[in-house]
Amino acid sequence: MSAMYMVSAQKPTAVTHSMIGRITSINDLNLIICKNSLIEIYKVTSEGLKFLKQITIWGIVETLSIYRSKHDKKDNILVITAKFDVMALSFEFNSNGILEVITKSHGSIKDTIPRQSSTHIITAIDDSRNLVAIKCYDGILKTLNLNSEHKQLSLSNLRMSDLNVIDLIFLKNDSDYPNLALICKEPNNKLIAKVYTLDQNCKEISSPIWKKEINDNQAFLISVPEPYGGFLVLGSQSVNYFNISSNGSVIKSPSFLN
Repeated sequence: MSAMYMVSAQKPTAVTHSMIGRITSINDLNLIICKNSLIEIYKVTSEGLKFLKQITIWGIVETLSIYRSKHDKKDNILVITAKFDVMALSFEFNSNGILEVITKSHGSIKDTIPRQSSTHIITAIDDSRNLVAIKCYDGILKTLNLNSEHKQLSLSNLRMSDLNVIDLIFLKNDSDYPNLALICKEPNNKLIAKVYTLDQNCKEISSPIWKKEINDNQAFLISVPEPYGGFLVLGSQSVNYFNISSNGSVIKSPSFLN
């Protein structure tokens, strides 16, 4: 008979992720801090930070995201580990006033055939459609639906031609299909921003409805909510704003960005 015993001499202290959200109540502002495999939940009060909960994750947290499904009144947390385990967590106070963790759904996005992406795992969430896009393997975009009715996550793979993806986001609009914006590095080391329309009924991502070269050596994306829409490309030397219509044309920037 064999057994394995693991113990840590000291809990992790270096902060790897941090974000704010309203995960305990719609009226509460929470600070969520991740330290490698530990997640700490705090409440922001007028007197400072109030510690609420510490969660131990079996694995190294690779991405930590906050999302709110269209039927939820408060935020949830989506965790992806370095071993490609995925879990959607929500938080509720019990009758004794202790914050409890509820696993809404879980699963694994691990594959054995494709090559793991040379960049880190990248996650984008479309709250309005309960849709998550994950880039963790070259040539494949994984999508899953955050459906609270099913504990096991529903996963699908979409083939894509872009390999060296640096960042990706969903655009916040009311189009029939979700629009995914990404920025990738081409073989000639140029950065290209692209927008795709995702159709989960297809096996691959079609040609982009829009693309543009970014004159920078590094950049990441921020989605701009309505009524302006579009997205920002934040580089090391410049900030660009783009708003793409359904036919791929560029809409004029709002006055506050001019």
